[in-house]
Amino acid sequence: MRKVALRVAGLLLLLGLLALPATALAATPQISITPQEGPNTTLFVVTGVGFTPNTTYYIRIVSQDGSTTINFDDPSTTSDNDGVILSGFSFGGAVTAGKYVASIATAATGGQVLATTNFTLTGPNGAKPGPNVVVTPSQGQGGDLFIVTGTGFTPSTTYTLRVQTEDRKTTISFNNSDLDADSDGVILSGFSLAASRAAGTYIADVLTKDAAATVVASASFTLLAAGPAASPSPTASPSASPVASPSPSPVPSPSASPSASPVASPVASPSPVPSSSPSAPPIPSPAPSAPPIPSAPPLPSPLPVPPSPPPTGNGGYLPGLPNTGSGGMSGSAGSDHSMLFVGLGLVISTTLALGFAVRRRMA
Repeated sequence: MRKVALRVAGLLLLLGLLALPATALAATPQISITPQEGPNTTLFVVTGVGFTPNTTYYIRIVSQDGSTTINFDDPSTTSDNDGVILSGFSFGGAVTAGKYVASIATAATGGQVLATTNFTLTGPNGAKPGPNVVVTPSQGQGGDLFIVTGTGFTPSTTYTLRVQTEDRKTTISFNNSDLDADSDGVILSGFSLAASRAAGTYIADVLTKDAAATVVASASFTLLAAGPAASPSPTASPSASPVASPSPSPVPSPSASPSASPVASPVASPSPVPSSSPSAPPIPSPAPSAPPIPSAPPLPSPLPVPPSPPPTGNGGYLPGLPNTGSGGMSGSAGSDHSMLFVGLGLVISTTLALGFAVRRRMA
C-alpha cells in the first residue's frame, strides 16, 4: 500500500491571512477523511486535530468487520506544532472493496487508538470521485481552529473559501479567502469564527475563483454555543461562604462564655464554705452557722459540764445529775452541787443518788 507524505505547509501563515487567529484546537483528538469513497487508486487524506504536538503516531486501516488489515511499509505520521496530523494513502489493486476504518493510534500494533473515521473502498475499477472537502473538527466553539481539507481539485489551481450560515443569509468575510490546490489537487487551509457568532450549522464552500464563482465542493460543520454557562458556578460558591460563616460565629461565642462561667462559679464557691466551717479560725464561717448560737444560752451555767461530765458510780456519764459515789467531783465543783440539795438533807440525797446510780448501771 502506498502512503503519501503530505505536509501541513504554511498553515499558520494561512491563519494569519484569514479572519481571526485560532485560539484553541479540539480538546480531544479527532480525524476526518476525504474523500469518503473512491477506488483503490484514489488519494485518501486523513486530517487530525487535537493531538499532542510534535509526536509520532501510527495509522491503521482495518475492514469494518475486522477480517482485513491493510499494512503500510511505514505507518508512522507526526503531528506538527499545533497537534495537527495530515496523512495520505492509496491502495493497490489486490485490496478488496468494502467498508474500512482508518485509525490513529499510539503504536503500530497494540497501543491506544485515539481517533477513528470510516470510508468506503470501491475496488480497482470504481468510479473516480470528484472534488471533496471536509471540515475538521466537525464541531467546535468560537475561537477554535477549523481546518478545511479538499481532494480531487485541479492541481496547482487557486479557489475561494466562503463560510455561510445554514440558511445562507449570513456570509463570513475573511481578509484573504484564497485556497491553493497543490500538485496532487489537495487543498489545506484553516479558519476560526468569533465567539460572538451564533451557535448553529455553518457551511464551508470552495468556489472557483472567477466571475461566476461556482461552488465546487461544500462541507458543513457545527458551531457550538460558547461556554459562559460555566461562569455562574463560581458565583454560587461565594454566596454560600458568607451565609455559613456568620451563622457559626455568633452561636458559639455568646453561648459558651456565659454558660461556662456561671456554672463553674457557684459550684466552686459552696465547696470552700463547708471546708472553712469546721475550722474555727476563719471568722466569716460562723456567720452561716449562726442558727446554732441561740441554743448556746442555756449552756453558760453547765459550760464546764460537756468537757468533763459529772462522773457517777465508777466514773459513768449521767448528764445533768449530781456526781455521787466514789467518782465524786473534786474541788469547787463538788461544793456547788452539794449546795443545790441543802433542803433535802445530805444523808437522804446521798442514799437516793447511790441507789439510782446502781440501778442505772445494771439496767
